Amino acid sequence: MKKILFTFLIAVLTAVSIWAQAPQSFKYQAVLRDNGGNIIANQNTPIRVSIHQGSSGGTTVYQETFSPTTNQYGLVNLNIGNGTVVSGNFSTISWGTNNYYIQIEVNAGSGYVDMGATQLLSVPYALYSASSGGSGTPGPTGATGPTGPTGVTGPTGAGTTGATGPTGPTGSINIPGTSGQTLRHDGTNWVGNSILFNNNTNIGIGTTTPTEKLSVYGDILMGSSTYPVSLKNAFGNGWYALSIEIDGVQRAFFNRQGDAYIQNNLGIGTVSPAAQLHTTGTVRFAGAGTPGVGKVLTSDANGTATWQTPSGGGSNWSNQTTYLRPIGLIGDRLKIANDTAYTYGIYNNMNTGTNTGYGSYFKHTATSGSSYGVYAEANFTGTGNPGYNYAGYFLSNSASRDNRGITAYAYQNGIGSAGNSNYAGQFYAYSYSNGTNRAIHAYAYRYSGGTGDVHAGYFQAGSAATGATNYGIYATATGGTTNWAGYFVNDVHVGGNLGVNTTTPGLGLHIKQTGANAAIRTEHETATDYWETGIGTSTKSYRYQYNGTGKGNISNVDGVYSTISDRSLKTNINPLGNVLSKVMALRPSSYTFKDDLQNSLKIGFISQEFEEQFPELVTESDEGLKLLSYSQISVISIKAIQEQQEIIESLKALIEQQQEKINELENRVNNMQ
Repeated sequence: MKKILFTFLIAVLTAVSIWAQAPQSFKYQAVLRDNGGNIIANQNTPIRVSIHQGSSGGTTVYQETFSPTTNQYGLVNLNIGNGTVVSGNFSTISWGTNNYYIQIEVNAGSGYVDMGATQLLSVPYALYSASSGGSGTPGPTGATGPTGPTGVTGPTGAGTTGATGPTGPTGSINIPGTSGQTLRHDGTNWVGNSILFNNNTNIGIGTTTPTEKLSVYGDILMGSSTYPVSLKNAFGNGWYALSIEIDGVQRAFFNRQGDAYIQNNLGIGTVSPAAQLHTTGTVRFAGAGTPGVGKVLTSDANGTATWQTPSGGGSNWSNQTTYLRPIGLIGDRLKIANDTAYTYGIYNNMNTGTNTGYGSYFKHTATSGSSYGVYAEANFTGTGNPGYNYAGYFLSNSASRDNRGITAYAYQNGIGSAGNSNYAGQFYAYSYSNGTNRAIHAYAYRYSGGTGDVHAGYFQAGSAATGATNYGIYATATGGTTNWAGYFVNDVHVGGNLGVNTTTPGLGLHIKQTGANAAIRTEHETATDYWETGIGTSTKSYRYQYNGTGKGNISNVDGVYSTISDRSLKTNINPLGNVLSKVMALRPSSYTFKDDLQNSLKIGFISQEFEEQFPELVTESDEGLKLLSYSQISVISIKAIQEQQEIIESLKALIEQQQEKINELENRVNNMQ
């Protein structure tokens, strides 16, 4: 039986007659238990007893062995002095001249185990009266002397001290740390060295000096390892400062000057952009020079467009019969064509050689009302397949120059009224039936062998006025079953702060919560399972919920995490069985993780080992790795403490019973003296 015994020894000393022949022995009693606190009943257990002179480690003057069998209560009774002698002579021990200590050793199957040595008290010294008093004729009885003073309290009895229990968890106060640190649990204790700091004004992740409401020093990962979306501070890795990666591939970025790059098409008002810039709304160019009534966007040799006052020739004319109302005629390059294949409101095929040429040039000046340089409308009134209707269709093609299908510039001369607006381009798309509407559909593609960036849409807004508000892109979408003010198929790169439901973002990502309890949702690809996080509506704690049901909170007062544990959500509630023996079999370990470049030492458990004792606390990740629920270990610890306390209480009661017997025997001995 390979067990470490916890022995609780109670010495019961029998009264010894001081007349006639004193017996050369005294009683010793013990209760034997295993390491789980269970009584060892009806079992033969060898015991070795040694008597030491002067101290617990002094000379061994006597040694003997016993082979007792415990009773149903684990109790054994020994007559010290009547065992199998190993060395010494019990009858020659000079009890009155020295202090003596008794040592008990128990053989549980793997050799004798020392249970400790305890000093013998006064009762055995009754043997001294039998060995030193002599055998002379008794003298006459003397006069009774005065009552002596009360003796000092004797030393503690001979029972051995029980084994020390496991160290409890560190309390929640006096945890070392510095101002602003947030508690974290390292798997065993609460410690004050997390990377999360709170100075009561700002929160820092990875920094002890946060300068904003949330300061993150490092990258941000959203989603999961299967569908990762990362925000990275990529300054120093190229020219950009903030990078957005999806599936580990850079999809968009912003440089420190606020320039933005999107890898593929940008759709505004459409979920499936077919060009680099595809919008179903309006477009306004307000920063290309000085906008003005009747001006047009003109490109220079580098492809930079500015608003210019058009110059033209020809004469003004009107044809009321055909409803053709050109405002200006450039040379003779106006043609009306109508054939069986195509219908052209205006058709102009012009070749100017090396000179600047305008396929069409339109200018309209008005002193009041609305002014349209170009107003285009395409209607289909037939009943067959409508094909495509283009209110405007622009194609730019060049083998060696910059190409712009449309260049728009809007400006306002003079102060005007405060409510005036300038739109470099304003586009509307609507339909009374099913279909997809695109106010702007932009597509940019570079064939192999080319160089340079490809932008389906490139928007830039600037103003010299300090009080102005600039919008690189301003998009709204309302009225439909599904409305997208912006829809991005691939990566999006934001150079400055990104605000969601706020026009004044204070950090790289600033989300203003509008719904109850949640601001961020992570949804599985099946759209049936999702996690949400956000600020709760009642306590203002940070809340986690799965499929709309709350699962845990981080307190807004002290940052403590609490998980849901309400009785109404549980069934099959049963008391936990005995766990002490299982806890004693656990092996706390120290280790380092293989991917830890700093080789920092950690302490905890090995999931596979823990699973052997408590399989309900071990799960498996999608990658097949064992996961251990450290938070539930506290429940096991409390149950083990309760079991230990039950053992302590039962032993306490037994000790009290034995102490009563000892007191009774001491009184009897005292009365005999």
